Amino acid sequence: MTNREIEVLRLLLQGKTNKQIARELEISNFTVRDHISSIFQQHKVNSRTELFAKRLERINNLIHSPPQALQKHSLDPDNSKRCHSAKNNNIKSSSSPLCISKKCQSTIK
Repeated sequence: MTNREIEVLRLLLQGKTNKQIARELEISNFTVRDHISSIFQQHKVNSRTELFAKRLERINNLIHSPPQALQKHSLDPDNSKRCHSAKNNNIKSSSSPLCISKKCQSTIK
């Protein structure tokens, strides 16, 4: 996305109309319409409502997903033990559990 499209998207997500966006950015209504059309294509949506839903879903996924560092490690069922490679990502453990990966079985120190 271009810087201008990001500005338009920000205002769009604030609930501004095309006319309000045009006034704030000092561009024509037609230019706003073109930017919004491009934003819709890039996000693969057909309306503002779909765009809002997609952005909210993305935010929700970011809030409720575990940190990236944990996603690539083998976790035991109660999430208390992490793969030894986690120590390379500054993940600390209060005890010294074993990695549950069958290939590894190393102790976290």
